[in-house]
Amino acid sequence: MMETLYFEDVIDITVPHPYVFVYRVPAGEVYSVDRYSPFMRLGMHEDTTLVFTIFESATPTMLLIDQWTQIHAAAQAYRQYVLDNIADVERVERRIEEEETSASRKQS
Repeated sequence: MMETLYFEDVIDITVPHPYVFVYRVPAGEVYSVDRYSPFMRLGMHEDTTLVFTIFESATPTMLLIDQWTQIHAAAQAYRQYVLDNIADVERVERRIEEEETSASRKQS
């Protein structure tokens, strides 16, 4: 039986964007924080370049093509999520700037 992949969204205030840890969980088992370590991180540079970081391990990391496809789909969804959040933040910043400009004009 094949291992399943578990994807954990991580928000870390020390980096510009959230990231995703990828875990391999033996078939038939349920992910548990204390039992498994991630083997990969999906992240994004400030320029929105998608980055796959594979962590060093004592045992080789072997994946089936279906698992790579699943990781690719998760990475694409993650990237779109981050891009949408960037766009939302930019819209809010523009609106705040417009409201501040409008308020200062009214006071003049």
